[in-house]
Amino acid sequence: MEYVIGIDSGGSHIVIQAINLKGKELFEFTSVSCGNILIDYSATLEQIKKLIFKVDGNLSLSFCKVIVIGIAGLSNSKCASKFKEEIFNCFHLPVVLMTDVSLGMWNVLSGEDGTLAIAGTGSAVFAKSKNKIDRVGGWGYLIGDEGSGYDIARRTVKFITSSVDHHLKDDFTDLFLQKSGFDGVSDLISWIYSNDRDQIATLAKVTAEIAPTNSQALTIISNAANDLAKQVIILLKRNPKNLLIGESGGVLTTNTIYRKKFEIVIKSFSPKMKFVISSKNNSYGSYFWYKYNKENIES
Repeated sequence: MEYVIGIDSGGSHIVIQAINLKGKELFEFTSVSCGNILIDYSATLEQIKKLIFKVDGNLSLSFCKVIVIGIAGLSNSKCASKFKEEIFNCFHLPVVLMTDVSLGMWNVLSGEDGTLAIAGTGSAVFAKSKNKIDRVGGWGYLIGDEGSGYDIARRTVKFITSSVDHHLKDDFTDLFLQKSGFDGVSDLISWIYSNDRDQIATLAKVTAEIAPTNSQALTIISNAANDLAKQVIILLKRNPKNLLIGESGGVLTTNTIYRKKFEIVIKSFSPKMKFVISSKNNSYGSYFWYKYNKENIES
């Protein structure tokens, strides 16, 4: 049975899938290891090779049509050609290399043109039109990442510290500290300066939990969603025919209040927008890439 191999190689884990030419998933395996080519080229290369050999142990590689790899750090790496060549020399199969975001777009948008909004620990918005990718945001937590989990945490803590500075008593601060398990504002600030951005971003879940019954938490979540939506609208103005919006990242896909606000803002700009969320791992994007590009595969 002929199939394609898809690999979603991210900062903390790598997922490999084998998918037949009708779209059925035949094999999947996840490796908890760094998959960022910029952070650790050698370890990422070796881990991806091991995963491809795992597929070969279950499904003969002689039936594989192409290996499609979406890899973190690729856009800033100067080693893309070398990486692709090393994979090809090892397996002698066509290799397609793209960023992990591009592979995610192929998956969430099912290969169609459209816009992908990502809101997880960080955030960014991308538009796909005839294989050309445009971007807004994604400048990192020190500069932007509006609407991300980190951004929600930052807005939360800013409100709390402002309340302390102005000697304001508010229900939100007390409730947030109680729900998050901190003894007080000083304990919260000490924790923030002792942890990395991924950990800090988890505070957004507490704000989201409080939002249904607390007006200040609701405002924080709504404002964050509004800012991400405004980035989408920038791209929609450039690509008015893109009526498909893919939603990705834990903040956007699991926070109902956030997602509803996000969609309302965009629909107020363009009522015909259609929103989609994929339940599949982004490695599945390899199937859609093959479907649209099989005539152009280089051996």
